[in-house]
Amino acid sequence: MNKIQSAILWGQADNLMSVPTDCDQRDERKGWMGDAQLTSNEALYNYDIVSFYQSWLLDIADAQSSDGSVPDTTPLTFGSQQGDPSWGSAYPTIVQRLYQHYGTIDTINLHINNLESWVQHLNN
Repeated sequence: MNKIQSAILWGQADNLMSVPTDCDQRDERKGWMGDAQLTSNEALYNYDIVSFYQSWLLDIADAQSSDGSVPDTTPLTFGSQQGDPSWGSAYPTIVQRLYQHYGTIDTINLHINNLESWVQHLNN
């Protein structure tokens, strides 16, 4: 179990370089939203990484279009501006996970308007 946990820590650390990345060996060094939400819970359990995710959430808010859509990657370097809803759900998911792990509502308060805009976009 210790070797598995060590591999998890090394793998996660290798993919947290200013944005959460995926598959560096395949040159996928982009902030893929879907991959980030899948690994965020694990990263929050293993690292004190609140500042990292708070910074990236600001990147998502900055990349959000006026119609409320969010891109597939943040910052937008690949994919489409109107990202797939399953990828865009990283935005509310990571906000929720920060609340669950740290118990403060500051991040929710900061992003609530953007999150509401994203939900309205999905409803259109």
